[in-house]
Amino acid sequence: MQVRSLQGEIYNVAEECDEFAGLWTNMGENIWETDGLLSQFESYARGRAEQIREEYSYGTQSNDAENWELEANTWSLVYRLLGARLFDADLDESKVTHPYASDLFLVSKRFNQNIFVKEAEIVREWLEATAPEYYPAEIQAGYMEFTVRQMERGANIHRSLKGEEIITSLDPDAPTRQSRKIAEEDQNYERALNQTIFDYIRRGNLDGALDLCEKSKQPWKAASLRGRFLFSDGEMDNNDENGTVGGNVNRELWRFTCYQMAREESFDPYERAVYALFAGDLENAKVACKSWEDHLWANYFVMMDADFGRDLQAKPVYFHSDDVVPATLPTSARTPDQILDSLFMSENKDLADAASSPFRIMQARIILGQMEEILRGLKTQIDMANAGIQVPSIGNFPQILRFLTHLVLVLRKSGYLLNSEYADFIIRSYVDFLIAAKKGTIIALYAAALPAHMQVDSYARFLTLMDDEMLVRWEYLKLAGTHGVDVHMVARRTVQLAISSLRDEGPLPNARDVVFTKLNDLVTSEEEQLIRVLEWLIYEPSQSLDALICSNTLVRRFLVRGRYHAAIAVLKKIPNNLISPEWKAMTLKDFKVDNETDPRSRSIATSVREHATYRSLLECLGAYNLWISLYAKSTTMSKYVARSNVSAKERQDWTSKLIDSTTRVESALREMAQSGWNVDAEEISTEFGTENEPEDVTRNQEVGMLRLIYLSEMLFWLHQILFSTRDIIRGNLEKSIRLADFVAVDNTDLLDVLDKSGRLPDFLNLMRVSGVECLRQPAAGGFPWISNPPTLPKPKPAVFPL
Repeated sequence: MQVRSLQGEIYNVAEECDEFAGLWTNMGENIWETDGLLSQFESYARGRAEQIREEYSYGTQSNDAENWELEANTWSLVYRLLGARLFDADLDESKVTHPYASDLFLVSKRFNQNIFVKEAEIVREWLEATAPEYYPAEIQAGYMEFTVRQMERGANIHRSLKGEEIITSLDPDAPTRQSRKIAEEDQNYERALNQTIFDYIRRGNLDGALDLCEKSKQPWKAASLRGRFLFSDGEMDNNDENGTVGGNVNRELWRFTCYQMAREESFDPYERAVYALFAGDLENAKVACKSWEDHLWANYFVMMDADFGRDLQAKPVYFHSDDVVPATLPTSARTPDQILDSLFMSENKDLADAASSPFRIMQARIILGQMEEILRGLKTQIDMANAGIQVPSIGNFPQILRFLTHLVLVLRKSGYLLNSEYADFIIRSYVDFLIAAKKGTIIALYAAALPAHMQVDSYARFLTLMDDEMLVRWEYLKLAGTHGVDVHMVARRTVQLAISSLRDEGPLPNARDVVFTKLNDLVTSEEEQLIRVLEWLIYEPSQSLDALICSNTLVRRFLVRGRYHAAIAVLKKIPNNLISPEWKAMTLKDFKVDNETDPRSRSIATSVREHATYRSLLECLGAYNLWISLYAKSTTMSKYVARSNVSAKERQDWTSKLIDSTTRVESALREMAQSGWNVDAEEISTEFGTENEPEDVTRNQEVGMLRLIYLSEMLFWLHQILFSTRDIIRGNLEKSIRLADFVAVDNTDLLDVLDKSGRLPDFLNLMRVSGVECLRQPAAGGFPWISNPPTLPKPKPAVFPL
């Protein structure tokens, strides 16, 4: 599945969203355990990285694989560091009881008593645990076998690769002391051995480095590395008579020696880097650092050693020795924020490129305890993109958004305090992303994590985009309920959002500018989508009132734009049993609605009355259109007078039908126009809100516009049917001109309607036309097409089925 971002990038979204949703749903309370949710997140991300690498040919790189690896590492950091902050905050406040405590005892105490040291150790262990795979050097059976062979053949005669003499002694200092070389094959192995030792230490495995040295027949190298161990005295520290004594009692002297070796340029770079780390010499340690993580680890390694070193140097020396060499070692007083700043602002291009990774930025923020800055940063970028402001692109935005959403969910469930504004924004943005990615089955899961009002709004926005069959959409509504979302409020909000799109068409038109559709016009796809929102409200009988209010709103908004056909389609969508007999009784004239009426009864009464008004209008319109289609045959029928094949009965039948239709339509239009056609704006049912909300203002404006449009239109319809049938129905010409009296009656506001609608001049022109025609008609009048005009039947009630 491909999703387009606000900035136009195309992102591929696979099954990871569904997989993470499944993990989040199934793990329950098991979050921070060893095999808990966070470990599952890490394992999934690492597995995806491995899968992608396998899909690429040997030697190629994939940014996707790197991003998945970075995500896995970040989940590991969250598990280790944030887990410690949440559950391991208690520190050991006990004091050292004697002045002879060993170095190991003092360092252990500091680790358990200082949160800065404790977290720094966690970060270093995290960097060691997540270091990438490496390939250790093979253990060589003998020591410098190739050099020994050359020495045995008289290597002082033969030359090595560059014509330099081979060493004559096999002690480890011989190359430096003699300024000679060992055999090229042995040089290659020494380089691989030193790199492997560095790799072991980089991964926190000093024991593995010692074992490698010993098995490679270089015990002196193992001995030099053992100087790293802190001096310990079990008897003095733990009052244990059988306690062992171990470690380096002259550690500072050993570190000074390491520093001298790190500065020796003739040494292998990896060997220099190892001793530089032990000595706190960051500059020489950087030589072996290849990745951003290597550099961060080296900085933390040196920082922690410097911190411990300051404590150990402050310890009183009770056994003075003349062998102690006053040494000046590199000092590092940098804090984590200074270390990270230096890496992010590095002039090294590779480091600068690596530092731009969103995951590394988040890792740094997590280390520094800046969770709010992470959330605020992404919110700012999304807000700016929404506003059309050009911002730097986030290359793996869906992955970052998914990661942060689940991090927010995990921390909230664990009681970690987060800024609710930023956290809710992240979750809502992820819901919007899932909607765009068409991940309908998991949207409710994440919408339910929002506050109640945001749950409803987010899920409703999703439902408005659905074009599936009604039963399918109802299943998605039920799904929201299983996650604790209020389905009734969701249904109402879905309708609100859909209806609001009608107002996006622009301001209401002027009454005289409305363009009317035809009754037989087809409903457009956009109109059909709006009409189908009613289905959300007929989901349960308890929502019948909401469905009625919604249908009134749709009809009103279609009619105000002259879209007859769509308004009729709305009424056809309403189930026949929606308005119960009890509700219908509320429309009777003797049913009074006043301030003492309970709100629900008031809403029912006004909604049913409004519905009945719209239905009556559309029934009149249907009858009027039937009259139009019948009258359209008048010209044809008049031609039949001279033709022998048209019987008098055919003409008589047509005339009778036209007279009947004219009478019925005239009666219905007069009744509606006289009644004012519509209820007062104040009586219109409230539309999912209070009367003080802007929605009511829009509704009242629409009601007022409907009166101007349709009351004036009814008068024009009346004149048309009366004037057009003046030669068929005796007295209709006189009726057409007497419409002026009908309009001017004091108990109606029809004259005011014509004036406000801007159609009064048009109406006066029709009166002029009727007046002129009256002057032309003979006094007796007559029916030129019919020799014996029929007796006019009594008008029937104006009820026409749609």
